[in-house]
Amino acid sequence: MSAEMLTNELKTKNIPVFGTAAERRERLKKYYGIQAGGVSGSVSDFEAKVESTPKVAKKSSVVDRVAEMKLKRDERRRRMEEEKRYKLEREAENLAVGKVGDVDFELMIEKFRGNAKQMRPHLSPESLKINICIRKRPLFNKEAQNGELDCVNVANPKVLVHECKYRVDGITKYLDNTEFEFDNTFSEQESSESLYKYSIKPLIPLLFNRGAVSYTHLTLPTICSV
Repeated sequence: MSAEMLTNELKTKNIPVFGTAAERRERLKKYYGIQAGGVSGSVSDFEAKVESTPKVAKKSSVVDRVAEMKLKRDERRRRMEEEKRYKLEREAENLAVGKVGDVDFELMIEKFRGNAKQMRPHLSPESLKINICIRKRPLFNKEAQNGELDCVNVANPKVLVHECKYRVDGITKYLDNTEFEFDNTFSEQESSESLYKYSIKPLIPLLFNRGAVSYTHLTLPTICSV
């Protein structure tokens, strides 16, 4: 085995290549389990074993990184194309029903709403001295046609208000989210029966027995203008 072949074999096996040719050969022998300092026949056995060992070609780490970067770039482009196509479809749908709101903000709010935490069960009013309840009303058709957005998300006991804003560059859009927490909150999908059960129902006996109760109703606005 030539000195060059010996050096290449050491590098392939991650074995140090310093020292004399004899020292390098001894290190390679130990790697293959051949006793050092044997007869000349052991050298032939050693070279035969080296030749018979399958060579695994090492792929350059740089090539691997370039390939990985290309895959990520292609995936980003694919997602961008899908988002662009979905945005155009949504704009066409809104135009067909007379809506003129900002589609970017609308999709951002929908995405945030889809990732929101699940609501907790409502608290029994009997367990509360003061019961503060919030109910979100749905967006009216006239408001939607005027470009207003449904920027309130409700998941008991929290209310999340999304404020549509632009960054200092005047181009990049983002949501400024503010969270509030109450005793019980109700979304526009929840029934009036549920609202009655957890807010007004416990007051009815007090009304007939004492003749007076304290109850305040406040409608939560759901719109924001861009």
